[in-house]
Amino acid sequence: MIDIHADFSQYKSEEAARLKQMLVELGPNLVWRPIYINGEEVCCGIGFDEDGPHDTLEFIDFQNKRVVDFGCNVGHFTFWAARKGAQSCLGLDSDEGVIEAARLIASTLDIKSVEFDVVNFLEEPLPRQFDVGLLIDFIGKATITKGRLQSVLRALNSAVRDEAVVTVRPRYRLENDLGLSENDAQRLGLSPFVHDGWFHLLECLEAWLPEWHFELATKSDCLNRKFKYSLYLKRI
Repeated sequence: MIDIHADFSQYKSEEAARLKQMLVELGPNLVWRPIYINGEEVCCGIGFDEDGPHDTLEFIDFQNKRVVDFGCNVGHFTFWAARKGAQSCLGLDSDEGVIEAARLIASTLDIKSVEFDVVNFLEEPLPRQFDVGLLIDFIGKATITKGRLQSVLRALNSAVRDEAVVTVRPRYRLENDLGLSENDAQRLGLSPFVHDGWFHLLECLEAWLPEWHFELATKSDCLNRKFKYSLYLKRI
């Protein structure tokens, strides 16, 4: 069962009561980042702390920017951008449950600058562009092995005009981490980025997004650690 460690009775709205019920229904595996209401953490997430790109987000001046959060889950980083002064924030996820929870959080907090939609952005192009894109906690093993990486990057490139924050593991062992053979890598178009048994994801991203400048914002002298690193992207 999910760990809800706040007294929801202090929040009198029907939305807050529904939110508590919704979090229980979602369970611990679907809430990826902590949920805060009025500065109090009401529910912890299962995401690893070192994956958090909060320092990287300081690279961006969100003031009066239009922000899109791809794979927003319950909106942790969508709300972050709103608190930093974004003009508008759109959180997108294909899971109806987490989107309902995000909407309930926004309603409970009475935050007008955020919006959440159920969208499969890998297949549906967005109808408008945004100044800033967030692609956090999204690109992982499944994205790579199921051949979805190019679709993810295409969505980012087409919808975002200026800046983005992306979290990734810079490289994976092809067989041990991804369960892929060299033939699989060739089939997925990844062969140019496989060296000495490693798939170099960062090298792949730079090749497939040539219109963007990449900065590795996570400071580490080792790219083999199994947490995700933060990338700051600026359109050239």
